[in-house]
Amino acid sequence: MNSDQIKRMFELFEAVREGTITDAQFSHLDQILAENELACKYYFEFINMCVNLKSRKALEETPVVNEFPDKDDLPYDERLWQALANDEKTAPAIHIEKPKMDSEIQFVNKAQVQKTSHKVSKPLLYTAILSTAALVFLLVYVNFILPPPSQAVATLVDSFNAEWGGMDSPAVIGSRLRNRQGSLWLQKGLVEIEFDYGAKVLIQAPANFELETAEEIYLHTGRLYAKVPGRSKGFTVHTPNSSIIDLGTEFGVKVDMDGSSDIHVFKGKTSLMLGTRGSMRQSQILSENHALRVKSNALIASEIALDENMFIRHLPSPYEQAVLKSRPHAYWRFEDNLSGMAMNSADKSHYNGKFFGNCSLEEA
Repeated sequence: MNSDQIKRMFELFEAVREGTITDAQFSHLDQILAENELACKYYFEFINMCVNLKSRKALEETPVVNEFPDKDDLPYDERLWQALANDEKTAPAIHIEKPKMDSEIQFVNKAQVQKTSHKVSKPLLYTAILSTAALVFLLVYVNFILPPPSQAVATLVDSFNAEWGGMDSPAVIGSRLRNRQGSLWLQKGLVEIEFDYGAKVLIQAPANFELETAEEIYLHTGRLYAKVPGRSKGFTVHTPNSSIIDLGTEFGVKVDMDGSSDIHVFKGKTSLMLGTRGSMRQSQILSENHALRVKSNALIASEIALDENMFIRHLPSPYEQAVLKSRPHAYWRFEDNLSGMAMNSADKSHYNGKFFGNCSLEEA
């Protein structure tokens, strides 16, 4: 489990303790506990500690330790024990009542010593236990839960009629984009993003996506076309039910609202990992001119027809933007493609054609 998953797991634990957990959160927690044995151990220890503290069982049934355990048996590292030792030095003094003596002293042949019991103040014991629990949680948070700082991982290099949702979304060409800033919601238009690792992606609205690293993007919904140079092999697109790892390609990914995803490879090949991250996953190679569909509720991929017209592969040039601004009924670019189709860039649903024979243009 990574730090983000552990942080999310403890947030769900806290929601269970507070009684504010929703049905969706409960289902997520149930899935985590079913898939990860270590998560089950954390959950048991967390709930056990909360129940003991609430019922004061941890105070009333504190076992007497006759001997200190071996060093190898200690449950935490030496930093924890050092911190507890320092806390012991600064802990408030424990008041012990002085035993009452009889007014008359009797001399007997054998001295009688009255046994007294030393009572420990329960508030002080509460304080010690809660301080220890807080210290343990702090150590876990610093080492496992605290996320690394956000950093710039990509650049917004171009856009066309882009409209973003949310105040934190980028708007200016040349803006540096950071990871760990939440999802970006592209409501209209097109954007081109270049990752520091070298890959370029063209994202078509409507789309919801998140930048993870300089070589990883999570596409929640929408369409994405990736062009990855050979030096940037390993660029990865994550979806709700798969991960597509580039092996030097040009490929497109479409994710529907129900979580289903289509992968179309136009050049080179990719490695397709089926299933969610953190689970047992199956992998297969998807080669050039092939496409697969992964349904949201299945861990198998079915072959579908390659669709070259599903993805926009380039942003309009200034000339194209001027033409499209005049709102023509039809505009054909006559670019080369495998299908030989002449697509109407002004309206993809009408006036599409197909090349027949050979044609050439000579300068007059």
